[in-house]
Amino acid sequence: MIITKRELLANKSIKLSSKTQVKDEDLNQVEGFIKLNRCLVDLDASYIEGMDLAICKIKVKGEMEIRSTRSLIPVTLKFCEEDTITYTFTQNDELEDDSIIVVDNNEIDLHKEIVSLVITSIPIKIIGENEPESIEGDSWEVISEDEYEKRKKKAPSPFDVLSDLDFD
Repeated sequence: MIITKRELLANKSIKLSSKTQVKDEDLNQVEGFIKLNRCLVDLDASYIEGMDLAICKIKVKGEMEIRSTRSLIPVTLKFCEEDTITYTFTQNDELEDDSIIVVDNNEIDLHKEIVSLVITSIPIKIIGENEPESIEGDSWEVISEDEYEKRKKKAPSPFDVLSDLDFD
């Protein structure tokens, strides 16, 4: 999604809502990512003429398939992220704000920001709705740290039988 300074000067503000061109290849580096089912972008961009600034409010929402962190089974994840980004079309030493992005060629390409918002929406831990609370197998199971501490206190030590021996 690209907007130009010319468009902003002509309209003072731009409101767009469209499907985005985010491709699966853009997200292949994300661990567990399978595919992007849909991704919609709402953009509200306005131009501040005296300061030569463009303020872009971006909202990205959609749905993707990603692997569960527990079972690696595909899970459908709905996401919605938004951000406000400020761009300037001229290098200005008076604007010492690191959050203002300087634009080349009078074009704002929002592709990287959109991809970044999609990646930001992915939680660290993804558990599917139908997955059991815990997983286990033959003579093993996954338990929480709290449960481990409880069991550790209750379990007798195999060395307890040696406590009555006198080694003097």
